[in-house]
Order: sequence, then structure tokens, then C-alpha cells
Amino acid sequence: MSECRECGMPVNVGDYHPYAACLMFKGCQNSKTVLDNLDAVKADGYTHAAGALERKDTEIARLREALMYCGRRMEHPRCPRCADRQQVAREALAGTESSDE
Repeated sequence: MSECRECGMPVNVGDYHPYAACLMFKGCQNSKTVLDNLDAVKADGYTHAAGALERKDTEIARLREALMYCGRRMEHPRCPRCADRQQVAREALAGTESSDE
């Protein structure tokens, strides 16, 4: 175990110790409080990230299903209405897969 050069907080090699942790430690001089707060921030971030990925996966699955349905329903490949529906579904699917939100 060593000390952070900026704030003097005891840290292990490889510990997550951003500058915000230095500011917290300088304010409270309690490393347990700082570590508890960092753990809470990381856990909250993981929860939000997992929820966002789950919502995106669900949306992609629904769009893929809609696209497959449109493909099965295309009984008339040269019909403008059928082709337009399939094109709209393709564009929706492409837009979902390329966005990173």
C-alpha cells in the first residue's frame, strides 16, 4: 500500500483513484468514506449501463422481428407498397444498430 502524491490517501496499486477522490479525501480525511462513495458511483454506473443495454437489445429484437415479418409478407416483390414497407423496416433496423446511445 502506498499514498497518493496529491492528497496522501492510502491506495493499493491498481485502485481506482480519480482526482475527485483526492478532493473528497482532502475534505474529510477518511479513506473509508471516499472508498464507499466511489463504490456507490461505480455500482450505479454499472446498473444504468446494464439497463441501457437491455433496452437496446429489446428494441433491436423487435425491429428484427418486424423486418422478418415484412419479408414474409412480401408476396408481390414488385409491388411499391410492399417494397416501401420493407425499406422502412430496413432503415429502422440500420439506424438502431448504428446508434450508440
